[in-house]
Amino acid sequence: MESANGYMSQTNPISCTIKPPVPIKIGDHKVEFLTGCHVIDVTFPNVFYVEIGEIHFKNFYTANLTIKVRTRTTEKEGTSTDSKWKTCLNNYQLMPDPHSDTAAEEYFVIGKQHVLFDLINVIAVRIIIRQPSPVWKEFRIEELKFYKASLFIPKEVKLPGWLNDITDNKIKTFDNGPNVEELSKEMQNLMATSQLAKSCSNNSTSIRRYDVDGCYDINLLSYT
Repeated sequence: MESANGYMSQTNPISCTIKPPVPIKIGDHKVEFLTGCHVIDVTFPNVFYVEIGEIHFKNFYTANLTIKVRTRTTEKEGTSTDSKWKTCLNNYQLMPDPHSDTAAEEYFVIGKQHVLFDLINVIAVRIIIRQPSPVWKEFRIEELKFYKASLFIPKEVKLPGWLNDITDNKIKTFDNGPNVEELSKEMQNLMATSQLAKSCSNNSTSIRRYDVDGCYDINLLSYT
């Protein structure tokens, strides 16, 4: 997947374990009140920690969500500790109106521009999804995938047309431009005239016509 700014996501998602959504309830086991809130916990087995660049998922009638992460930090003595849950994305709106089905089944990508801090050294992710509207009996997120930090792939830079005319160390005539050989000769003539003017200036003489009283002296003329 490549975006317009030249960034390309990793093709393979990060291996993870996604637990089933757990509904948050209020009250005892006899009288339960659903809050319209589910919690999804995600862990990353067989790795010490991961770096998350993007989170992909498809919405299914979820109004908004909050994402929390736990990270692993290394102390000065070399020991590692697990941090508390930190909110990296709070009440991110998925549906403009919870009572309407607009964006109810859209695909979403959460990137670095959405979160409050870089998701590095992550050991667990907790996603809290909410749907306050009683219109929808079910809500969830599907196809949840995590990707590493995006790689910057510079776009192909096209060479100017005149550079394409330089092949095999031979300079050809540029399109819509002067002939290089003729231009070189003109530059040599200009340099020669400049050197002559400089020489005459140093000798306190000036460049003038070789004429005497309006007539040329035959001895001053040269033949080629």
